[in-house]
Amino acid sequence: MKTATATLLLGIVVGTASAGAALKGSDTLESMTKRVLATCPPSGISGISYIPAGDLEAEFAMASGQQNVAPMSRFFLDDDIACRGDSITQGKVEGMEIAGDSLSMLTSPAASSQCQGTVATGGLANNTTISLDGGGSYTFSGWKDVLRILFAGLDRTKPNLLAARDCNSNVRRSLQKNWSKLYQASCGAMPCTELKHLWTHGGRSDTTGSFIAVLGLPKPVRVGSNVTQTPFCGGLDYEDKDPIRIPCDANDDVCGADGTLGLLQTIFVPESLTTDVAYPLTACDPGV
Repeated sequence: MKTATATLLLGIVVGTASAGAALKGSDTLESMTKRVLATCPPSGISGISYIPAGDLEAEFAMASGQQNVAPMSRFFLDDDIACRGDSITQGKVEGMEIAGDSLSMLTSPAASSQCQGTVATGGLANNTTISLDGGGSYTFSGWKDVLRILFAGLDRTKPNLLAARDCNSNVRRSLQKNWSKLYQASCGAMPCTELKHLWTHGGRSDTTGSFIAVLGLPKPVRVGSNVTQTPFCGGLDYEDKDPIRIPCDANDDVCGADGTLGLLQTIFVPESLTTDVAYPLTACDPGV
């Protein structure tokens, strides 16, 4: 759900938030929401502290009845859960979108034009048939198909269920080993012959929720406010469970005890840390 500024203001003006209340919502909308609270109505809205906890926390705050509205950068992943704490809505979710998010796929300027663009002959594979390492073939059903395979191990032949995920499939390994198979047309002379790593934001990030929604991936499994299983091959934020292992090299800042890292890695910044702790200036010892 993408909740508009108008929806946010309506909830506040009619008294859904009391003095000293905490309003949880998107971290990416923090600046805008705080400005709204400070300027509308003209004298500003006092007594409300905005907590940029992320879309997921905003959903749970609504589910527990702590708040009736939430500024979010995506639609709700679980409509029935979000409104469970409000007997008036009886499980009905309502929202308004005021700006559309976009998903950008970027390449190096040095890459061939065949690796770029939105035309049928360029960009990620959308309907080509590729041969697989070890035999067999696979035909793509669209550019989202490529990303679903790489990030979640789900190809077009499988239902959209976590139980059907195969992160060690022949088609996923073939894509990782052959850079050119990721694209609709040949990329020509490229410095890369294989895909080294994929990256996602942390599980609570608004960007992660939007990415899941855009690709139509299975919803994360949750127990209370804790995510216990994600659709991604790398596992949870602190895990490194991708079965496709990539040997570490001199460019890697961290490495597993066996000298490898999973293909899919999470960029996760722990919450509630001071700047000097989150981004220390002291470098690690080489090789440690």
